[in-house]
Order: sequence, then C-alpha cells, then structure tokens
Amino acid sequence: AYLNELETKLQTAPDEYPAAGDYTADTFIGTMNGYEYMFSVSENASPEYFLSLREELIEYRPMEGASGVVWIDDVDADADESINQCTFTEDEAKTIAEDFIAQVGGMDVMLKETKALYWAYYYTNGENLATEVDGYRFTYARAINNQPTSAVNPWNADNLMQDNASVEIPVEEYEIYIDSNGVVMANWSDYMEAVGQPEAVELLPFNQMLEKANETVPAYFTKYPTQYREVEFNDITLSYYLKQGEKEGEFDYVPAWILSEYNEYVDYSDKDYPVQLVIIDATDGSVIDILELSRSLGTYRNYDDMDL
Repeated sequence: AYLNELETKLQTAPDEYPAAGDYTADTFIGTMNGYEYMFSVSENASPEYFLSLREELIEYRPMEGASGVVWIDDVDADADESINQCTFTEDEAKTIAEDFIAQVGGMDVMLKETKALYWAYYYTNGENLATEVDGYRFTYARAINNQPTSAVNPWNADNLMQDNASVEIPVEEYEIYIDSNGVVMANWSDYMEAVGQPEAVELLPFNQMLEKANETVPAYFTKYPTQYREVEFNDITLSYYLKQGEKEGEFDYVPAWILSEYNEYVDYSDKDYPVQLVIIDATDGSVIDILELSRSLGTYRNYDDMDL
C-alpha cells in the first residue's frame, strides 16, 4: 500500500518545483558540486546545522558486493592511511574546508584536529568487506586570539547530575568532511555572535589563585554536592571558557583554569567529559557556576519537566 502511494505521488509530481520562498522549515534540499544535499537546522536551545548527501552513501560511493558503507574512526589493519585516494592534498582540502566555513558565516575559528576519512564497506550480514581511505575530516573550534576555546562539557559531572537535569555548555565547533568531490558532509554549532574586540586582562598569579581556590572550590561543592568520597583532579588547563556577561543574553569568553577529573582507558580518555569539573575565572579566582550558566544559555534541561 505504501509503494502504491509513492507511485501515485510520482505520477502526479511536477517536473520542477518552485524555488523556496518560505524559510520557516528546518530542512532544505539544494545542489552543490553536482550532488543533491540535505541541509537541516536543529534549534533545541541553540542552533545546530547539518549538511549531508541526499542519496545513500553506498549509492554515492558504490563497491561490488557491498550492501552499505559508513565512516569510521577505528580502522582495520588493511587500511593504510598513507594511501589516501583523495585527489586533493591535505592543504588543498583544508582550504576547501575553510572556504566552506567562511561561506556559512563562520568567524574566529582555528584548526583543532585533522583525521583521514575512512570508508568501511560491509556485507549484508554486517561483516566488513573493505576499508578505503579517501579524504579528510577537519575539526575547527572557536578561537580567541588564535587560541581555541575549551571543549570540556559538564553534562557528565557527578555533582551537577544530582540536580536530576541535563547541564550542558555549548561547544562551538565545525566538523567538515572532504573527499575527492569536495565537501561531502558538515555539521557545526555557532552559538555566539562576536561583539567588539578581545580586551587584555591581567591574570591572578597562580599561587594566589590556589589560595582563593581553597575557599571557592569547597563552597562550590557544598552548593552542588558530589557522591564521590574524594575528588582527585587529574588535569588542570588554562583555556577560554564562557561566563555570564553583565547584561542578560550576553556572555564573555574569559581566561579560566579548568580543573577536571576524568576516566582514562587503554585507547582513549573521557577528557572532554569529566566526572568532576570546576571552572575558575583566572582573573579573580572565582568559580563559574556552571549550572546557572547553563540556565542562562537555555541549555539546562530538568528531567522532571520533560515529556516522556
């Protein structure tokens, strides 16, 4: 019945559709580099953008005997990263990625990570058929004076999970996939519009920051208790982190000491999603209230208020 319905729609469909005039939708179809793409916008708390090929990847990049293909990070021993089939060099692909970011209005970003683009083909039963390397995946992050902002997110922090809510601080990043045809996929989150220019500030001397932290950090955990018997930070990083501005709806990226405790495994770590997290303003030693910051950003979600 569904196939009959689709066939009826196909028979009555016009040869051409009028150009889009109403942009209130959240998904659009367009053409780039000779291929049709889907562009969608997700506006939960803040906009996130997704660009992907309209056709299935296996149709875009077929292989005899394969029923499907996916992108992967973990590669087989058969896949040799040095044999990259991409017709673009890494520098050429990087230029394409940065041109794309500029076209979608991205500003003040810097390259954070580069990975080869792996295509894993599989049989109908799910077993791996082959893995090819064709292209690059670039990750760009919001930058302040050529320094990337922090990617640490508090949603897994134990003391904030006790509030029965999802506490999230947006990370402004662009992830661009390039193959031999150009941009094949992209997703990005661009939450903040820069106003004015960065201003120089004086950092609190480190020893004074530690003295201040002996007061402010215990007070923070008193306000937001943890279930852990002990908190043992295994990382401290100086970076830029969001802080509420003087006016409602305005925020500042400030130099901040990021104290975190995260789990480490054999092949990877949860560094960006620590189980304990404290953000200290490096200019005055005060602790940034992450939960209140999330409320101000509109990214705070209380599970009790969510529809099931």
